Parts: sequence; C-alpha cells; structure tokens
Amino acid sequence: MIHPFLLQGGGEREPCGSGANDKNVCLKRYHDCVSLICQQLLTKIAYCICQHTLAKRHMTKPKGSTPKALRTREAIEIAARELFAINGFDRTTVRDIGARAGIDPSMIIRYFGSKDALFAQIAAPDLHLPDLSATDSGVIGETLVRHFLDLWEGDGVGGGMPVLLRSAASNEEAAEQLRKIFLTQVFPAVARAGPPETAPRRAGLVASQLLGLALTRYVLMVPPVVMMPPEFIIRTVGATIQRYASGECLSPDEA
Repeated sequence: MIHPFLLQGGGEREPCGSGANDKNVCLKRYHDCVSLICQQLLTKIAYCICQHTLAKRHMTKPKGSTPKALRTREAIEIAARELFAINGFDRTTVRDIGARAGIDPSMIIRYFGSKDALFAQIAAPDLHLPDLSATDSGVIGETLVRHFLDLWEGDGVGGGMPVLLRSAASNEEAAEQLRKIFLTQVFPAVARAGPPETAPRRAGLVASQLLGLALTRYVLMVPPVVMMPPEFIIRTVGATIQRYASGECLSPDEA
C-alpha cells in the first residue's frame, strides 16, 4: 500500500480519486516525492563524505609511525650512540649527529625533542644480569664477569654503557642513569647472592670493580688492560668479584 504522504507529495493536497487520470496523478506525485527524498539523502551522504575526507586530510600521523620515519629514527639513534660513546654528551652536538646520520639536524628535534631526550632514550641499557641465586655459589664472580664481557664484546657490543661511562664524569644526567642502573639492576642481582644485611656493600664493591674494568678497557683503553685475554679477565677479576659478591671479605661488624 502506498503511504498517503507519498501520494500527496508530502503536502496537503486533495485525496486521489478512483479514475484512471487520478491514479496517474497519484503515481506521478509518488515518483516525484521519492525522487525528492533520494536527492536529499544523496546530498546528505555527499556532505558526510566530504566532511570525513577533510577530517582525514587534517589528521597528522604520530611521529615515527611510517617505515621511512622508523628508518630515520634508527639512523639518528645509531649515529648518536656512536658519537656519545666517542665524544661524550657535552662534546656531541645535534649538528654532529645529523651529519653522521645523513639527515637535517632539525629532524632530531622533530623526533626526539632535544639532545637530552635523545640521550636518555639511547643510554638506558638493560644488563640482563643472570639470577645469581640459581648460580653455583663458587662461580658467581666468573659468571658475572663472563656475562659482562659478552655484553660488551659479543653481538650486542656497544649498547648504552659506553655512552654513560664516557659522559657520566661531566654530565649529571648520565651519572644519574648509572646510579639508576646500579639501584635497579646490579643491587637486586647481587643481593640474592649473599646475606641481605650485607647486600648494599656487596653490590657497591661489585659495581666498583665492573665499572673500573669497563672504564680502563673500553673508555680510557689502557693498553695492558685492553690486551688482556677475556679468559684471563674472567679468572682474575672474577676471583675478586667472587669475594665481593659472596661477602666473604666482609666481617660481621662491616655489614
């Protein structure tokens, strides 16, 4: 059944009669009304499509979300890590990083905001220290030193530690990063290797030995230390760290 509103074309008109001419008039009104409604719907749909298109056109993608942007970020991080490790934080400039990465220096600010923010992102290494509570108590020292050398000289050579070590002496942010690594990674690992009451001193002694080795072998590059074979370092330095980590070198009143 045809709705009366459609038969009347949406307005207040006289009802259609039963004659042939009247039926033709009613059908014409019906088609005209349907055509009008369709035009209005199409106009509305077209308007919505235009608004959606304009909105998408003005939307900005998050920085670093495209493959090209990801490659750019990676190039910046690699260049920055190399230069920070060589020159330290203060002597490395945004312009130097841009030149080494082969990009405009302004891109560094665009992706990272500042040199400080870039440094904080790349100089936050995870040492992946082993669970010393599950390690044979007699080889804790050698286990730590072997892990340390693998971290520096294996496939993951570099990382963020050279950046921190070279920069910590002159940059407070780098020094704070090193302290954070000590508190969140070294201290918990060493604490599980001996009595809890001696944990702070044991962890401090272990950190002093490992950082001293790193400074002389990888940053200052003291020739005799650089020339030492890894197995020699594992055996000799490991013996010292064994005493530190286990706490056997501490008397009860020194806890």
